[in-house]
Amino acid sequence: MSTLSALYTRTTALAYIHNERDEAVDFLRGLAIVLMTVVHIEYFSIFSMVAWERLGFVTAAEWFVALSGLVIGRVNRARIAKAGRVTTAWKSVARGARLYAINTALVVLPLVLLPLKWIDTSELIRYVDYGSGSVYRLYPAAGAPIEDWFNTVLLLRGGPHQVQVLGLYACLLIFFVPPILLALHRAGGALLVLAASWGLYAWNLFSPLRWSQMQFENAFPLESWQLLFVMGMLLGWFSTEIRLVLGHGRRRACLYAICATLTILLFVLAQGRLDPFTPNWAKLGFLPHEAIDGLYLQFAEKRSLGPLRVLNDFCLLVTLHGLLRSQWDRVGPSIGRVFVPIGQASLYCFVAHFFLVLIASQITPFSLRPPLWITGTATHLVAICVLWLLARYGPGRQLLR
Repeated sequence: MSTLSALYTRTTALAYIHNERDEAVDFLRGLAIVLMTVVHIEYFSIFSMVAWERLGFVTAAEWFVALSGLVIGRVNRARIAKAGRVTTAWKSVARGARLYAINTALVVLPLVLLPLKWIDTSELIRYVDYGSGSVYRLYPAAGAPIEDWFNTVLLLRGGPHQVQVLGLYACLLIFFVPPILLALHRAGGALLVLAASWGLYAWNLFSPLRWSQMQFENAFPLESWQLLFVMGMLLGWFSTEIRLVLGHGRRRACLYAICATLTILLFVLAQGRLDPFTPNWAKLGFLPHEAIDGLYLQFAEKRSLGPLRVLNDFCLLVTLHGLLRSQWDRVGPSIGRVFVPIGQASLYCFVAHFFLVLIASQITPFSLRPPLWITGTATHLVAICVLWLLARYGPGRQLLR
């Protein structure tokens, strides 16, 4: 422990003076925003072949949460060295409050648009499970008591499902980041944070609980999804130490070999899932589909964030980050110019994607079956181009960094 404490003290003393951005992380954040946009503009297109859990038992939402934690960890360690721990904690609360305000504004917007009969807001006020055909109301019924409407807006108990992850992010910034910053005053505090995060995750895995009625908990239970954020935050906080430990080429090669092997294995297994949207020709027919589906439901389910999904997220992100860093001279000047700006303006682009969903739903009604290879692909491509333009030149983008 003394060696760890000495290493921690030395690297903290550096205060992250050279707090350069990791453009590979920005690339992955931009890719996550793009994939979420593809998923929320609900046509099955060529882009859906990547976005709809085809890279493994993973989705862009997990990347968004984990990478947000990573960036928060790195930024806050540098900020503490300059502004102090208390000021940094309050800045996290203030950012969480701003996200809450943005979320409530997006919850109210469909209600404002509802009287305008020429705007179809149905995709914002309901959730359609295209697998079962079930439709879920996201706002109180007409004639509901006024307190139900206040609860929907102010307590985030309703609203468009496309932006509900903002509620999760706001809660993490307000309730999780400040105590973690206090715990990380010493190197040993990371072990306490680690134990608490995994303990809460395991508790919810075996004995599910729900601490609030906020809508985001229907898809992203806080007790489970905090794990991705906290693990990302710790990796970001200790990124300097991790680079020192992995400075030995053999250790780094071993980590990448293990992660790449598991990523490839889980990628192959994901091609055998019995989801109703991916065309049969895009699935591997020789795989035991029912066994894979059982494995998915038991260990890789998205809502409860099964342990196999957590492992898949970690291995895939490590593998992609390693590939990007090693090939950045080629990737950066090409597709990096698309995804990096979006990743650097991720909050702005996330809010913008909500309006792209609304616009797309006015042109062609959403449906995942049959696939819309031409119309859907063209719509998704235009949406990606608009996101890039907004990230580079959009008005007010500096306000939502």
